[in-house]
Parts: sequence; structure tokens; C-alpha cells
Amino acid sequence: MSTIEKYVAVGATHSAGESNVPARTADQESTTASIHRKRSRQGKLKKVAVGIVFFLVIHLLILMIIGSLIPISKPKFRIQSVTIQDLNVTDDFDSPHFNMKLSSLVTLKNSNFGAYKFEDANLTFSYKGAIVGRAVIHKSSAHLRSKKRMAIDVILSSNSVPRDFNLSMDIASGILPLSGRSRLRGKVEYFKVVRKHKSATLNCTLAINLLGKALQRLRCD
Repeated sequence: MSTIEKYVAVGATHSAGESNVPARTADQESTTASIHRKRSRQGKLKKVAVGIVFFLVIHLLILMIIGSLIPISKPKFRIQSVTIQDLNVTDDFDSPHFNMKLSSLVTLKNSNFGAYKFEDANLTFSYKGAIVGRAVIHKSSAHLRSKKRMAIDVILSSNSVPRDFNLSMDIASGILPLSGRSRLRGKVEYFKVVRKHKSATLNCTLAINLLGKALQRLRCD
């Protein structure tokens, strides 16, 4: 082989070697770029997650501050009306007695800008301090800025009234004085986040007309 042929062969081999280098470099660059893109996406996702958590924390703090500044009023708990049914009265001086079914409409006025949720409670009716009837008010809620109406029936009986309460005199007068009391324990809830405990008290006096079998007077504090 002549000197010229050797030179050409060596040049061809050198050129072939140089042509393989760019191919390996391109693969490496593609892999490196893919890794950089993956890391960039992960970094963006972390930033988005941190931003969402930060927003939620700030939002919660704002709601708690607003809830602490909003004044909370006590719900108004009242007996609105009463209907007398099945009234039976014995005006015997030695053993006076009465029993009746009292159908009452009870209202709960919530003037707050959050719902008022309350637990089970008792509504009791008394004659001069002696309980003559009791009904259960089941747990429920009153929507914001609303008045909740509840129909409650209770049987009243003088079986537990002591003999020295002069029941016979009230029966003879035709007017039976009663009192109704209840207490709701609940909480006012804002945005399902802020909760403040509040109780609602019912304190009413009634006068039942025994002859007319109707409510003569109703007053609630």
C-alpha cells in the first residue's frame, strides 16, 4: 500500500470515529433534558401545593377573625300559642284534679348570621312549682336569620300536686295558672368553621280558662 493510500485509509477511519461522537452526545443531552423537565415539574407542583396550603390557612384565619368579631345574640325561645284538648276537671274540695292535652306551638327565633344547632331538651309545665307535664324537644337546628316553629303536645295531670297547694280554689275560680319552662343548649355556627355556644331559655306563664276550655293569657319573658 502506497503512502497516499495509507493516508486516505487513516483519514477515513478518523472521520468514521468523529461521526459516532455526536450521536452519543445527543442521547445524553436528551436524557439530561428529560431529568431537568421532571425536576422542574416536581418543583412547580411543590410550589402549587405550598400555595394552596398557605391560602387555606389564611382563609381559615380570616374566618376565625370575622367570627370572633361578629356579635352573637341569644336565640329567642317562646310559646307562641296553646290549644286545650280533652280537659277534665274535678272541683271536689278534698281531692281536686285536672288533666288535659296541651297542644302548643313553640318558636325559636335565630337572628344570627349563622345556623343555631341545639341538643335534646325538655319542656316542662308546672302548677305553682309542681311539674304537671313534660315533653321532649328533639335536637334540631334553626337556619340563619329565621324562625323555627315546633308543634309540641303534652299531657298535663295534677297527680303530683301536693294537697296543700289550694288547687281546689283555683279550679273553683275557673282560672288555672301554669308555667312553661325549657332550656336549649346549642351553638351558633359560622361557615362550618367558627362555633360559639349559646343557650336559649323559655320562660312563660299561662292562664287556662277552665270553663271556656281555652287559653286566656300567655306571657313569655
